[in-house]
Amino acid sequence: MGINPASSLLEVILCFSTAARRAAAAATQAETFTSVLNALEPAGLTGLIFEGAGTELQLACASGLSKRKPLPERLPVDLQSLEPLFSGEVPLLLPVTGDAPSGSAAALEHLDNLRAQSGCRAAACLPLRGMAGLRAVLVLGSTQPALEPAVLQCAADLAVVISSALKKQEITREKESAVSGLEILDMISAALSGEISLEGLFHIIHELVNQAMGEVNLYIALYHEDSGLVEIPYMTEDGERLQVDPFPLGEGLTSIIIRTRQPLRLVENVRERALALGAKVAGKTPRSWLGVPLLSAGRAFGAMVIQDMEREQRFTLEDQQLLVRIAGPAANAVRSAYLLDAVRRQTERERQLYAISSKIRRSTDMESILRTTASELGHALGLRRAHIELQFPAEAAAQNDQESSR
Repeated sequence: MGINPASSLLEVILCFSTAARRAAAAATQAETFTSVLNALEPAGLTGLIFEGAGTELQLACASGLSKRKPLPERLPVDLQSLEPLFSGEVPLLLPVTGDAPSGSAAALEHLDNLRAQSGCRAAACLPLRGMAGLRAVLVLGSTQPALEPAVLQCAADLAVVISSALKKQEITREKESAVSGLEILDMISAALSGEISLEGLFHIIHELVNQAMGEVNLYIALYHEDSGLVEIPYMTEDGERLQVDPFPLGEGLTSIIIRTRQPLRLVENVRERALALGAKVAGKTPRSWLGVPLLSAGRAFGAMVIQDMEREQRFTLEDQQLLVRIAGPAANAVRSAYLLDAVRRQTERERQLYAISSKIRRSTDMESILRTTASELGHALGLRRAHIELQFPAEAAAQNDQESSR
């Protein structure tokens, strides 16, 4: 019959019906996959779901496997090579008889090896689609020589329900991201209106990014066009603040963002992909990296970058779009706060100079003038000691003559 002999066809169909209901009610992709395979397990079928992970398929969920038959968690197959194998929503049957579509022979071989490794004599692969197309593959296997037509039809119907659930979840996430983005923009605007310090603004931006995307490492780079230097005034890694010396605008990933004024997302093989872009890589390489430019009047004056040091595929395209939305008002806030901070520093310097000049003018002789000048300058610059050396013109000329004769 193509199913576990202990299960009747009616029981199997009821399992598929339960799986479809659970998929439709699930709120997340992980919940969808888990609830579907749990519902199908009593049917005696082996269930595997592989999702796209760059140029590979990654095992997302499994059920009905013998513990004696461990399966690879990754297959060297990309979703693009699988697309020609699916005609509409008709299941792809394994083992395959006949010729494979052009460019898909290797993918078919890996899938059939997977069927054999799982201990199944027959299997059906079904496409699970999101808004942007093929997103994952559902593999249902049996220890029997073939799968019943009724079972295949139920499987095809279930794949359609799962695809609809995935699309609905994507739309829901987009709406939630839009709301979250608006809330973040409001909070950044509120922070700016309160004339918060630049350091305080960095902390608020990091907090808001964490709320929107989960805990991430973040750094903010500012490019000073007059000096050609990139400054990193705020950088964290695993909750710790890091200090980075200013560096010339060059060929790192941050510099690429500033030069191109475009977002950049690297979520696998980060070092290799960075090198392929012509970027120099130093230090510990993150597993996922996402950066967006900070723009003012169309010019990039910096970048905002989030990193995950442990997980690949950490940031999605939706995360990139959200970070771009955050970067708009964040750039305005940072730019304004930086200029305000510069004005404050200038005002403070002028106040200190005025105070020092006033004290010097109140001095009555040369010794007290020099002592007051050294003391006040040392205090203003945070120095433990300061001294002033005077050279009169005649002494300076004599010293120059001595140095010339050496």
